[in-house]
Amino acid sequence: GILIEKFIKTLNEKYDIVVTNMPYSQTTEYGSLYDIPTKNGDSICVQHCIKAIDKTAENGRLAIVVPEGFLFRKDLAKTRKYLLEKCELQSIISLPTGVFLPYTGVKTNVVYLKKVNKKSTKNHYWNFDVKNDGYSLDNNRRKIDGENDLEKYLSNRNPEATSKKETLNVGFDIISIDDVIKNDYILVGSQYKNIHNHDNIKFKLAKLKDVVKVLSGFPFSSQNFSTTEGFPIIRIRDIKTNKTDTKFNGEYKSEYVVKNGDLIIGMDGDFNHILWEGGDALLNQRICKIYDYQNCLKEYIFHIIRKPLKLIWDNTPYTTVKHISIKQILDITIPLPPIEVQQEIVNKLKKNQKIIDDAKRKIDELEQKNKIEISEIWGD
Repeated sequence: GILIEKFIKTLNEKYDIVVTNMPYSQTTEYGSLYDIPTKNGDSICVQHCIKAIDKTAENGRLAIVVPEGFLFRKDLAKTRKYLLEKCELQSIISLPTGVFLPYTGVKTNVVYLKKVNKKSTKNHYWNFDVKNDGYSLDNNRRKIDGENDLEKYLSNRNPEATSKKETLNVGFDIISIDDVIKNDYILVGSQYKNIHNHDNIKFKLAKLKDVVKVLSGFPFSSQNFSTTEGFPIIRIRDIKTNKTDTKFNGEYKSEYVVKNGDLIIGMDGDFNHILWEGGDALLNQRICKIYDYQNCLKEYIFHIIRKPLKLIWDNTPYTTVKHISIKQILDITIPLPPIEVQQEIVNKLKKNQKIIDDAKRKIDELEQKNKIEISEIWGD
């Protein structure tokens, strides 16, 4: 009873500024006392800090260190929505993995909020990605000589005070709140960076969703997987090898059959995209098939999305296993030249690839031809 009374008392204590570090991955029995009832300690911590700011404070401020998962986990989307409704999100500072070693290797971010408990009309926030905090990212945390990213941030920590161009040149990214709302309130800045520079492209641009359709694989029951009988089924690991040794002996719809030449993308684990050449096989879960091409060639799409897919993969946050979504794939922007230009590009790439393959084959032949047999009498 005394502990509960003390806890409830803290709900009534009000401050102008709160600076804290979240107690990661905890649960609580007091979630019912908050606007979003939950046992999740990460959510309750954020709600508690917001409630701790005095509503009469003209500019109540909150800075909180959160694990990366708080910014994108689906079960915390309501909490992120609540945060944006209750506060003005000024900036998120992404810290490198290892910044809190040897205590934890969890990747973290600093969320900085202004005008807490005031209605915000701001339509963006600033994201700053710290790669070098001035110390080695290992258990020793040795000091590194030279300028680091934290110094850059601290000298420009009020991005509204300078011109937008100067702020962006320092390393800040400006993130649209509307884009965040449309994306399940995910606050990971790398998901919104303009990572594709199309300024010098003379052809019109198009979203992938405007020129193709995507079919997501079906979660076939693993109980029906076999190595001897049934219809071949593509698993994530098969995306790299272009062949499958697993079969499915249950019922399936013909729409999930992948044929030679189909463009497929693995969306987690062994991420890759290939033009399938492993014979008729079933499209399994976490793999998608690109089809129904409009004003574009399949081979052109295969080549043009290679870099955007890698950038998406590199910038996708994760806790245990990394996943990319159909939406991320469909939102890729590509230049769309006339079909004849696309064909010319594909032909040149094929020609270049043939030169590379021939060179590799000649190297292999030379290595075999000049291979030196090691004699036992030479010793180790």
